Amino acid sequence: MKKNKFIIFIFTSIALLLSACQKETSDVFLPDSGQLLGADTNWVTAINSSMPVSLLKADLAIPTHIDTVDINNNTSYLNAASGLQCTFQPNCLSDSNNDPIKGNITAESLLLQNKGDLVRLNMSTIANGKVIGSAGMFFINLKKDGAGVKLSPHAKINIQYRDTQNIPSIKLFYGTAGSPGILNWYVNNDSVNNITASNNGYEINTNRLGWINAGYPIEANPLENINISINLAKHFTNANTVAWLVFKNSRSVVNLNGDPVGKKFSCTNLPHNQEATILVLSRQVDDYYLGSKEIISTAGSGNLLSVAITPVKVSLDVLKQYLNSL
Repeated sequence: MKKNKFIIFIFTSIALLLSACQKETSDVFLPDSGQLLGADTNWVTAINSSMPVSLLKADLAIPTHIDTVDINNNTSYLNAASGLQCTFQPNCLSDSNNDPIKGNITAESLLLQNKGDLVRLNMSTIANGKVIGSAGMFFINLKKDGAGVKLSPHAKINIQYRDTQNIPSIKLFYGTAGSPGILNWYVNNDSVNNITASNNGYEINTNRLGWINAGYPIEANPLENINISINLAKHFTNANTVAWLVFKNSRSVVNLNGDPVGKKFSCTNLPHNQEATILVLSRQVDDYYLGSKEIISTAGSGNLLSVAITPVKVSLDVLKQYLNSL
């Protein structure tokens, strides 16, 4: 009898020990890729500068190049660090009172020729609601002693840059502020402004500064255009996430709008039968997430393509390296 009680005691002890071990193991939570414990799942109607998505954009932003050019009574030339080559004629610049300006002028410029750079600076290639391609998107701003400088009435500057694309049907587009952080592109309708393609780049004459795009249409049948939406885990919201459609065969990128009511990222009126990658970038507290999926823009009923993506945690350096590879 004592022996049987001892055996029962031993088995009971082992059972309790195993139970304790299992409980200890179950207390360790290992999230899979794309999950985040205690994440904010709220969508917002307005984005402010303190939100993670704004911090993400600041992390990815590309600074402008700063150069100096001496404007005088002779033709002046600037080989900007951005890659732009600018020619200024005498008396082509003036202040806010239209008084001519001479002397050292500070030039701020950017030249974007990589799809990843377009994403990093929120430069969607949409004009009049349609996708266009870009053979070079650039920015130029002029200052003297910290004050803004403009082109004088009837003046223009010549801008040249090298590019691997040679598109005879190229057109000039100018950027104007649209939705927060996104420019709308409008085709040039001033005959004074023009663009010419060559074997190694483009030459532009323009009476406007700011954002300028050497653009071209993406041929498509408008009756076959499609809409795209993406399905994400609930903690990827417009307060911490951006989503883009990056085209494979053209230098085109389209921002997917984050709808706080439907809680979806989506875009509409996209050309049919185009190869592209849907890209999701997110910042969750101090962690970064990257998700991507290659697609062909075809759809079934309702011209809607719905795509599920599971972003994974990466470092900021890996995020930038991926964008640089696009």
